[in-house]
Amino acid sequence: MGFIYLIIFIVIIISKSCVFATEDFKLDFDSFGNYLYVICEKNKTVDLDKFKEKVDELKIKAEDPIHLLQIEYCRPSFSAYALINITENETKSKIHVLELKELQFDDPAFFNGVDDLKDFMISIEGNKEKLPSNVFSKMQKLKNIKLQIDDPENLPEVSILQSLKSLYIITGGPTVPVKQSIYRTLLSDILSHVTHDIIEFHLEATYVKNISTELSVDSFSHHISLEKLYLSLGIEKIHEKTFAGLKNLTILNLASNKLKEFRTNYLPDSLKILELNGNQIKKLTFEKPFINLIALDLTYSKVESFELDLIDKLKNLEKLDLKNNPLRHLKILSSDVVPLKQLNLKNVSLDEPDVWVWALLHFKTTSTDLSDTYQLCNCDSMDIIEELNKNITGREDIRDVSLRIDKCRVPVSNFLILTDLPDFPCPNQTQDCGFYVARPPTNRNQWSAVPNEYFFIFNCSYPMIDNPDSAYKDELIKRMFNRMFNEQKYNDKYFFIYHGQMKSLPMLSKLTLENEQSISVYASNTGISKIERSHLPNTNFANLNLMNNNIKKLDMNVLEHLSQKNTKLNLSGNPLICDCSHVKMVRKITSLQVLDLNQMKCNDGILFNEDRELCISPGTVLLYFLSAVLAVIAIGLAFYLRNSLEIKVFIYSRGWFPAYFRPTSDDIEYQYDAFLSYSEKDEKFVMKILKLLEENSDPPFKVCYHHRDWMVGERIDHQIIRSVDESRKTIIVLSRNFLESHWSNMEFITAHYKMLEEKSPKILLILHGEIDTRSDLTPELKSYIKTTTYLKSDDQWFKKKLLYALRRPVAQEN
Repeated sequence: MGFIYLIIFIVIIISKSCVFATEDFKLDFDSFGNYLYVICEKNKTVDLDKFKEKVDELKIKAEDPIHLLQIEYCRPSFSAYALINITENETKSKIHVLELKELQFDDPAFFNGVDDLKDFMISIEGNKEKLPSNVFSKMQKLKNIKLQIDDPENLPEVSILQSLKSLYIITGGPTVPVKQSIYRTLLSDILSHVTHDIIEFHLEATYVKNISTELSVDSFSHHISLEKLYLSLGIEKIHEKTFAGLKNLTILNLASNKLKEFRTNYLPDSLKILELNGNQIKKLTFEKPFINLIALDLTYSKVESFELDLIDKLKNLEKLDLKNNPLRHLKILSSDVVPLKQLNLKNVSLDEPDVWVWALLHFKTTSTDLSDTYQLCNCDSMDIIEELNKNITGREDIRDVSLRIDKCRVPVSNFLILTDLPDFPCPNQTQDCGFYVARPPTNRNQWSAVPNEYFFIFNCSYPMIDNPDSAYKDELIKRMFNRMFNEQKYNDKYFFIYHGQMKSLPMLSKLTLENEQSISVYASNTGISKIERSHLPNTNFANLNLMNNNIKKLDMNVLEHLSQKNTKLNLSGNPLICDCSHVKMVRKITSLQVLDLNQMKCNDGILFNEDRELCISPGTVLLYFLSAVLAVIAIGLAFYLRNSLEIKVFIYSRGWFPAYFRPTSDDIEYQYDAFLSYSEKDEKFVMKILKLLEENSDPPFKVCYHHRDWMVGERIDHQIIRSVDESRKTIIVLSRNFLESHWSNMEFITAHYKMLEEKSPKILLILHGEIDTRSDLTPELKSYIKTTTYLKSDDQWFKKKLLYALRRPVAQEN
């Protein structure tokens, strides 16, 4: 019998589609769509006489007139108009669409006569090479054209089509490389060649998910006659005034783009249909009335909240489609009588029952689809839901089963699971942690949950519960186990979900399941501080989520059990102790299947890492100590070398270790401790030095001061030599005045040679005033300054350094 039915089916199909083949081409007639297909062998042409014969043989009835003629793979050496004319005459039809698929347009004469056809559309599809520039030269009056060409660079120019009213372009293909630069300017490039009087424009890019484009304020400034606009180009941003000048626009289709926001402020009032489906819009607001808008499509977007104002903003809206959105809040403002005929809320996530109430009140005028949409389980809404169901029960005039709420959406899961309304516990119904069960929905094509999953929910969030552990009373646990036992043969996976404040998990080790069944436990943000081995099931333990709790440590027997069961863990957000006493725990945790190991931190805020050194060996401690000591010594030595003079001066000025700082006795006895060599113009400064050494020092220094100690009438050069010879030190007050003095320079030279002769530090140089040591000095002074330290008169330590430099030998003081 089955074979006979197959033969009958084939006969029926053949009766619906007759195929006639010739040497070069064949005809296919689709009576369902009233399409006639002319399919050539590659590079073959169509003989018009044979074509007429084959059309006659089709015996197409008058009640099935042909509307579309499609020509595929032919070499266009014939006239398209002739084919259209033959088809219309022989079949009493009126051809409205000519589709040309993968034809090589070498001769524009192929289109001769087509230009005279009225209400006619040409569709060119699948050409691999660029169409010749004169392809439309014989169709200057053509009003409607559709181009479906994979490579956008092969699109022909349409500037010659000055009568064009409708342009439909689909570009992009699976084998065409995506060039971002081409698509970024594709819209403006096409519109720059399109007549300004065009009414309908459609541009769609397929197989180009990675492209991103924008619409500027003047994208359509030269095409203000547009009435229908369809754009799918990976659009990310649209200027709010892009469509402001299109005063005749009635249809705006921006489906399947990448819009995250869409402003309606400057949309034209003429708009009737707005399609924004397949974008990433989270919220859409209408800030002004749109009295002509009758249809709005936001399906498959990311809309989370929406205000439907049927009183002012959208007072004539007839159709609103919001299906397949994460829509949680829908506010409807309406009167008793509304124009809205269709409201599609299929597969959304509403939190409040208000929409069900509204749908019930307006079910006679508005068809509301709430299938696969479930109310959030909420004790505050239970009274409203019960009243709603009560009003629906027994009503024969209400046939829409989606208006009744029998199940609610569990709020503690990241994916959709449902519980029966009577099972959901509320504070006035229980004094224990609320315990209830949940299942995935019956129709779960769009959800990750599967039919053989079973969920146990523990709600310990009610404020009246003083003891969170009351959730684990023997009676409650027994009830849970009985429920599991009754369902075991139907389920493969069991999920335990806890929320609210708890102290620990129940004794899940008492559970016994069959070999293929598994348990997963989710207890994040519950305040758990301790996990014991008895809290964990002995059977297949698939997942354990303990994120964001107060767990400081996990016993090794717990970790060993998790390792044996290959349990997947989530532990981030816990203040786990990472020190030497817990090093085994840390290493064991890192060896487990911890899904969020990269996000875990220790109680000291440092990332959880097995390579972290938690226990330091004695040798390492000694090494650290010695390193620290050496570092201190090195720093101290560097400080001393840089400031050795200041350190010695400081110690000497305090009188500490006097024996250490006294120079040894000279072999020569000197009459003076120091000879002052200076310029007469610096006498004021020199007198301060003289006072410091002779009056303020104890015992006072003996200073050779030439105004007082030189003999009158003796030659100056002789007295300079004698003063230098009779003084242990020669104090040179080096200033600009000193450099200009002949006798002063002679005193320095004498002292310098004496120092070189005795090989002793004879000179004590004091730099006084502004002097450029690189250019102002004599060669002897330059050489001395480069190789010897000197004092500066403006140094805050000047006096102490001077006294330190003139300290007396030990023998002399004695």
